[in-house]
Amino acid sequence: MEAPTYSLALKLAGHLGIEVRGIERKREGFDFKELDKILKSGEIIAFYVIPQHHNPTGYNLSEGDKQRLVELCNKYKVHIIEDDYLADLGSKKVSMPIHYYNTTKSTIYIRSFSKTFMTGIRLGAAVLPNAIIDSVLGLKHISDLNTSKLPQAALDIFIKSGLYERHIKRVRKSYEEKLKRSAEIFKAFDLEGINYHIPQHGIFIWLQLPAGIMAATLEKEMEQEGPGLSKNNTPQLGIN
Repeated sequence: MEAPTYSLALKLAGHLGIEVRGIERKREGFDFKELDKILKSGEIIAFYVIPQHHNPTGYNLSEGDKQRLVELCNKYKVHIIEDDYLADLGSKKVSMPIHYYNTTKSTIYIRSFSKTFMTGIRLGAAVLPNAIIDSVLGLKHISDLNTSKLPQAALDIFIKSGLYERHIKRVRKSYEEKLKRSAEIFKAFDLEGINYHIPQHGIFIWLQLPAGIMAATLEKEMEQEGPGLSKNNTPQLGIN
């Protein structure tokens, strides 16, 4: 897994007793020499990665790094689990999923409609290698028997009617405006000792605090300051 990564993915791995090894996810991507060394050990079965709108940093992998990742994982026969949870938010540059570059079709591609359509609907989609489809369907059946057809039908109608595309444009614009406003706020203050990343797209701002400042303490003080930085009018804040 990337470090940091989606917290619930880590919790799920721990609950299932899956041993996890991390590699640092930087703004410029991965240290591919380190990644080669890790994969070469033969101990890694799969690599869980969020290439676009990374949770929680907001970083994006370049197209070149996506291809390098595919080549490296194919070399050591490691499955890539690509979490493209914000696929529809897009970016200004041409951005393809890792799955596009993997001609061996060994990438496990997953995406969600929760953040772009309706949070409570809890619907997603997956593209799986043929060799594991039956196993994955079996595990899903054990976990929830089946997915309710009603929300699936509602989403199907929403997409086919063209309303989903119009909705996505509004959602994308809303997040972009929030991120732009956040960037203006950050630039207005002298933030000596603080490193931050505010992407043009996505939902996360990544903030690294100076040594000695605790994130929990800062959050409590911000709450006491009032609603100016409430969760209702700013993007989610990932604090390291």
